[in-house]
Amino acid sequence: MNIQSRTTNRRGARRRQGAAISWSTRMYIFLYLLLMSALLFGIANYRIGLNRQLTDLQRETNRVKTEIYELDRDIQALKISRERLSSWDNIRTQIARHDLKFRAPDPQQVRQLTVRRRVAVSDRVVTGYAEPSRAAENAPRLSLNRP
Repeated sequence: MNIQSRTTNRRGARRRQGAAISWSTRMYIFLYLLLMSALLFGIANYRIGLNRQLTDLQRETNRVKTEIYELDRDIQALKISRERLSSWDNIRTQIARHDLKFRAPDPQQVRQLTVRRRVAVSDRVVTGYAEPSRAAENAPRLSLNRP
């Protein structure tokens, strides 16, 4: 049995100190953490850049869709206007408004084309034409031209 008295240090428990870490290991850990943080930063920036590009593309797509929609509306309005202007009621009112009367045209204004013959040339049909005789010009025709 050991009878020696021990001195106890009441100031605080003594901690064991491990082996000191060398500066090369500390540098390795620092570089590893720096590389990992740079990698995470790069991934975050790449993701933010992609989100910005997607947002820009969506805005551009919406702008183009709006433009297409407006052009389709303009086309429909022009078709309706064309139908309205080419209706017989509108033509009749314009004839009455401008006092256009049906009358025989001048013989120099009338030309008639007649098909004389058909010639097959490499799977296409070519038609010849000839002016009719002057006797056909004397026949009365109706025209909207003014005198």
